[in-house]
Amino acid sequence: MKLKLEVEVVLRETIKPSRPTPHYLRTFNLSFLDQTAPAVYAPLILLYVDPIIHHTNTIVKQSSSSSSSTSSKSRCDLLKKSLSETLTGYYTLAGRMKDDSFSVNCNDAGIEYVEARVTTNNNVRLSDVIENPDIHQLVDQFLPCEPAGFKISSKPLLAVQVNLFDCGGMVIGLLIYHTLADASSLITFIKDWAAIARGGATDHDEQIEQSTSRPHLDLLPTLFPQIDLIGFAQATGMKREEIVTKSLSHAVNMRRRMVPPLPANCFGNMARSSMAMISINKVEQGRKDLYPNLVGKIREAIMKIDDHQVRKLQGRDALVAYMKEYEQSYSSCTAILHFTSLCGFPSYEADFGWGKPEWVSAATYGYNNAIALMNTRSRDGIEAWVNMTKDDMAEFERDDEQLLTFVSGL
Repeated sequence: MKLKLEVEVVLRETIKPSRPTPHYLRTFNLSFLDQTAPAVYAPLILLYVDPIIHHTNTIVKQSSSSSSSTSSKSRCDLLKKSLSETLTGYYTLAGRMKDDSFSVNCNDAGIEYVEARVTTNNNVRLSDVIENPDIHQLVDQFLPCEPAGFKISSKPLLAVQVNLFDCGGMVIGLLIYHTLADASSLITFIKDWAAIARGGATDHDEQIEQSTSRPHLDLLPTLFPQIDLIGFAQATGMKREEIVTKSLSHAVNMRRRMVPPLPANCFGNMARSSMAMISINKVEQGRKDLYPNLVGKIREAIMKIDDHQVRKLQGRDALVAYMKEYEQSYSSCTAILHFTSLCGFPSYEADFGWGKPEWVSAATYGYNNAIALMNTRSRDGIEAWVNMTKDDMAEFERDDEQLLTFVSGL
């Protein structure tokens, strides 16, 4: 049964850093990896049920609509205040992309913050929504805008929507501009935001020091400096659109693969695509015995991304050679599936003071043939969020039982 939800926006405002960004930090140059990241918003949705409020060492469980309303307001006030404080360290998120799309104007323009009230039929609770999820509801109603979007020079780089249920449940939907940050960076930001919300310290510098480790914003642009994509395209024979579009497949977090490893709070895009190729003719399509071979090739491609491979992305000459090799691999493909995995990230640790999320969803990405892998609520399985065209999805879902036979661990 499809649950009917009415989501009404009751507040829309701009949240700015609690302290102004110094003048010498007002221009932030993107790294090469940022330049070639997809120009879409990456979503994440956190769902909290039956909140337990921790306040001055007292635990208060919501039990009535009036207490729910009061607690919801106090929680939203806390979210806004701590968000403003967190943006001081993540000042790039409060800026705007410059027209050249290669740098960020860190002008403290702020991020978009939305509050919405959710009403349901038949006293439906958020727990019911989690048990019977509807992808269109998650995307269309709980996120502040559509994930797809390419020209956002005047739009915020981060948007947050807090959805409040009468039962006291809360859904926090976030969108971060992928050109500026990858999934690891988004989850690190949420972790720091939650830590500041729980900290309750009055002095901002002390709170940042005690609750978080300052994000390394300038490390990746130093390691992977931006390049002139026009000149780069001439050298490789690739159009700029091809560079951006074809720098995708199975994203691998390179932070831990470098020697020495980069800090976990290294902010920006630090994922490289690994590609596994397999040729299957029409006669072989549907043969299940071929899939273990594909799994093995995916595993092999992922394992190849080591410190040596990462170093190939440093320096213009090395980049030209690398991208030529990468383009040759892609040119022989008739179809490409893009995978990204958020498994193993601490997305379920985002406790703002009323408990950890009951469920975390990647919802959808702004392009087709994209698959996001997430840990399940029980933490003992993996969810696959699949984005395809309508026709491809109909074929994909044609036999649910057959789909399950293809499930295999990497």
